[in-house]
Amino acid sequence: MKKILSILFALMLVGMAGAATQINQYNQSWTLTTNSGPDIWTPAATSMYVWAVTGGNQYLVVNTTVDSGENGINLTVQSGGFWGGAAGNATVTLEKNRTYILGPFDLSRFKTTGEKIQFALNATRGKMFCIGGVKG
Repeated sequence: MKKILSILFALMLVGMAGAATQINQYNQSWTLTTNSGPDIWTPAATSMYVWAVTGGNQYLVVNTTVDSGENGINLTVQSGGFWGGAAGNATVTLEKNRTYILGPFDLSRFKTTGEKIQFALNATRGKMFCIGGVKG
């Protein structure tokens, strides 16, 4: 029991570490009066997050288009500080010059104590946005 508590405490600390870039979340109330509309893409950073919303119905749209010669990226969804976080992080390798839809994310595993879903990337190539509930 003592070992489990120390693991959960360590996971909680990891979930609270460092400042991260918030990923834009698509909002259906945005109106496109011209063909330009709002730019919902967020440039990739090494540490990013979205707000965790009830229901966990969020999907991450990731575009890995890069100049030739560069590799794709590894995206890690970091485990949270709740019971499901004991299952650990989830890492996916995304090839370059593609668009991916990832999710939904299990909140019992990935929601941090700060009410976020944290992502870590090994490179700052590409761009992304989140589809799903927007925290008020």
